[in-house]
Amino acid sequence: MYKKLLILLFAFSTYISAEFTINPQNMHFLEKAWSVNTGGATCPRYYSITVNNRLFDGNRPWEARWNLIKDAIDYKDKNIVELGCCMGLVATTLKTYGGVNRSVGVDAPDYFLQKQGSPHRIQAAKWFAQAFDADVQFIQVDLDNDPDYETKLGYDYDVAFCMSLLHWIQNKNRLVRYLSHFDHVILEAHDSSEIELLKNCGFYQYNILGAADLQGKTIVHFYK
Repeated sequence: MYKKLLILLFAFSTYISAEFTINPQNMHFLEKAWSVNTGGATCPRYYSITVNNRLFDGNRPWEARWNLIKDAIDYKDKNIVELGCCMGLVATTLKTYGGVNRSVGVDAPDYFLQKQGSPHRIQAAKWFAQAFDADVQFIQVDLDNDPDYETKLGYDYDVAFCMSLLHWIQNKNRLVRYLSHFDHVILEAHDSSEIELLKNCGFYQYNILGAADLQGKTIVHFYK
């Protein structure tokens, strides 16, 4: 029953308009970004988004996620990091519309993206940021095998996003320990076990924001 309710909320959220507009002269950056395989063999275009009333088609409608996270907290003047950023839509749209101070997108190294079938995904993320004239920094690290990724990424963030990432990480406890350094974490969880990992690492307060897709993945805001 609970999962069915979340799925209904997801379906409703896709009908709430999210009006993204950019300088028309920047539309070619979006065209270049959507010419890139960003989702691997199973879904070459990971996201869809409508900008300037033009649909850029893909597997997951960005508006559904955006409508859940955009007002979750007051982002103004905060530093945010988007782990597993893919095209960096969180990092870019919050930099543009949320008034954040520093915005960082983190994705896998080139050799890993090559294996996934998305070797130019970071370039697509950079083009997406350029389309919005957004100052976003992108960092590539291996969150499973890099022995020092915490130091490379740093801890100077107010909000960390971990959207549909924890499920794919082998050393989940290590990543959760890293997340525990921040006051706010917004997690897209594949199942309840991921929510429990965050609760067991000091995040006793949380709000369930809603369903992120028709499979019932849940977006949760954890805070201290």
